[in-house]
Amino acid sequence: SIDHINWAPCGVRFLLSGGRYTEVWSIEKGGILKTIEHSNKVTCAVWLSNDVFLVGYENGKMATTN
Repeated sequence: SIDHINWAPCGVRFLLSGGRYTEVWSIEKGGILKTIEHSNKVTCAVWLSNDVFLVGYENGKMATTN
């Protein structure tokens, strides 16, 4: 299930995250650009730039992804 939706600063890409997965979508391409499986449950996600985002995990750790 989807818990979070976050738009990139450019307004073209967005993140869908829920459980242990994050998907990067593009409205220009009309679909998923990337699916990432995390080792822990994602509790939050935020874009740091148009290409890099930060995810926070249930265990209190964080990681950047691009």
